[in-house]
Amino acid sequence: MTRIASIQSISNAADTLTDFNLSRDVGAVFEFGPRNLIYGYNGAGKTTISRILAFLGAGEAPQGLGEHFDFVIKLDDGSTLRRTSDRSALDGRVLVYNEDFIARNFNWEQGSASPILGLGEAQIEAKKDLDRTREAIATAESAAKQADRHKKQAEKLYNEHCARAAERIKEDARRTSPAYTARSLRSDYESDSFDPMRHLSEQELENSKRLLSQPNPPEKVSASIDVPTSLGSEFLERIIAVLAKAADQIRLEEIEAHPSMKEWIETGFEFHRRLGLTSCLFCTAPLTPDRLSQLTRHFSDAVNAISGEASSLKRELASHASALDTMRKNLPAIAATAEGQRMYYRDLHERIGRLLNDGTSFIDAITEWLDHKLSSPATAYVPEDREETAAAIDAWLSSLSETAAAMEDILRAHNRLADDFDVEKKRSSDQVRQHILALEYPTYIQMKSASEQATSAAEQATSQLTALRQKEVEILGSLQEHASAAEHVNREAASFLRHNGIEMRVTDEGYRLYRAGGSPVIKLSEGEKTAITFCYFITQLTAENRQLKDLIVVVDDPISSLDTRAMSYMASLIRERLAKVAQLFILTHNMPFMTGMKKWICPARLVSEASAAKKQDAMIPLHVYQLNLRHSSATGERRATLENMSALMRDYEGEYHYLFSVVHAYASQPQPLEEPFLILPNAIRKVLETFVAFRAPNAQNLNTALDAMKKGVENAPTIDALQRFTSLESHGDDLASLTELAVATVEEAHPAAMELMDFIKAVDPVHYKAMAKISRSHAPA
Repeated sequence: MTRIASIQSISNAADTLTDFNLSRDVGAVFEFGPRNLIYGYNGAGKTTISRILAFLGAGEAPQGLGEHFDFVIKLDDGSTLRRTSDRSALDGRVLVYNEDFIARNFNWEQGSASPILGLGEAQIEAKKDLDRTREAIATAESAAKQADRHKKQAEKLYNEHCARAAERIKEDARRTSPAYTARSLRSDYESDSFDPMRHLSEQELENSKRLLSQPNPPEKVSASIDVPTSLGSEFLERIIAVLAKAADQIRLEEIEAHPSMKEWIETGFEFHRRLGLTSCLFCTAPLTPDRLSQLTRHFSDAVNAISGEASSLKRELASHASALDTMRKNLPAIAATAEGQRMYYRDLHERIGRLLNDGTSFIDAITEWLDHKLSSPATAYVPEDREETAAAIDAWLSSLSETAAAMEDILRAHNRLADDFDVEKKRSSDQVRQHILALEYPTYIQMKSASEQATSAAEQATSQLTALRQKEVEILGSLQEHASAAEHVNREAASFLRHNGIEMRVTDEGYRLYRAGGSPVIKLSEGEKTAITFCYFITQLTAENRQLKDLIVVVDDPISSLDTRAMSYMASLIRERLAKVAQLFILTHNMPFMTGMKKWICPARLVSEASAAKKQDAMIPLHVYQLNLRHSSATGERRATLENMSALMRDYEGEYHYLFSVVHAYASQPQPLEEPFLILPNAIRKVLETFVAFRAPNAQNLNTALDAMKKGVENAPTIDALQRFTSLESHGDDLASLTELAVATVEEAHPAAMELMDFIKAVDPVHYKAMAKISRSHAPA
């Protein structure tokens, strides 16, 4: 897992870290290890470093770094990062506890806790996200209901259409067993055999429906129609030929006057002649030879032959008329045919009836021709319309034959229907079904498409609603995790504060603090704030499935306003909770806390080994560092540098040895350094206070102690500058004075430093000699 190896440079980040360059300003600095301690008083740049490390993990520049800050940080894989570099190796892994973290996650107002604490950005954002999600759910529910209504309406219209069409098929196509349903209709539409162009004509549809209406098969009928084909042009030619014959004959006027009696007279003449009668049996008048001669000539054999032919043709013509009448009588009745053929058969039946009437008319006309011939058999008779009549008879006979053949086809179809009634009904039913399916198909497709689109829209709306509800569940789960986190913070804070007087509860806005009696917290001490904020920090380290072994954790001065016991608990809490992180940085200005952390990071054994190695010009890395703040006498600017911790600070529990070496080194210079440590005035004050405390334990204050000690020393040095300096620095009376900037300038500190060294040397030369030796052997970093 990638870790931070060193900070190579920092520029434009803060007032004190505007131009730090490791190789230029410091030289060799051990690379950071798994646990690192950085010591520096307030204003030295600790928070700036914590903000840069926070930027590595979050990618968002905190306030206080300026618009143009930059850095070069080396990682343990050899790569380097700048502000604009890809930070994916550290993204989300660097978690920082500093004043920015507290400001982001807590809402203190005017130095006290407001009733509502926005403890945890994730909690607040989760609640906001929950509110947004619930608003979206309400909108999505409305949209889903609307989509569902549209879906149901479209489905209803679609199903109603399918039901109506299916009912029509059921009724018209007689699909009752099994009953034709909407499901049957949809199945037919999905069948490969469905043809949207398969329509029936109105007549075809009507015929099929009529057939389907018949409960029983029809009776079979004769499908044979005998057409008198002999009544044609040949027969007419025979008649015309007889009509055209002529014979020698006298014409008796009395017989011609009564043409209707001609056949009777001729028959009687032949009877009397054959029997040789001499008188008329009717009137008893004598039959004279002359009269018999006249009658013989009138009724000659040739004439008789012509008359015989004409009479024979007339009888034959009568038989044709009888045949036509028989044909008419034998035609199957219209009502005898099946419903499906009846309309066509009716037309043919009416047509053939007209044709038979025409045939009768033809026969009547030709009969008149023969009657005319028989009235004058010896005289040739040529009808004027004979040719037209011949052509008309041929056309009539052709039409009669064709019509009879068509009728026979229908009659045969009728008989087939009678034979295969169930099969024909099934075929007609299928035709009607296909016809209705084709008619209803455009509407069916429209309704189906509308239903499918509405269903898809409803499914999409439901899916979106489901996703939002799932998100709501996840957020609620996240909030539940925060509730669990709040309980964990409460347990940690109770151990830290050694009481259960403050409880953190989850609210819609984040967290609210309550006192033991149930009243909201309206004011917290600084120590309580520190305890609660740090317990929250360590609790949220493992949120969002983070693993301690992957994290780089930075803790900047977690001991604000803590008493000694609480400071010790903070140190133990860090050792216990943060021991397994991938890398740890602890930054502090507090000497006792620094000492406690130093013992954990650099145990005495390791310090001894490092000191021994130094004597042999070897180096053992100890991951303790300090921020030194220098002051430029020329420009007045302050400049911080990150260095290895001074051996005197590292090897001794107190700060006296280190501060003495700082003052001793500075006092040894004939002129003030161009860039002395900005800590120098504080160091003078602290060294003086510590020395005097042991040499004059009964003194009421520093000035009285100095006066008393001065009187007890022969040839005591002048300490006026030292006394003036102590007056300026009279505010410092505890360890915290080391963490604040001095009131006196470094220029004023130079004579005070020299007089302090002279004063210690005069008062306790043994002590001075030992401390000077230590200072020279451990030059300040």
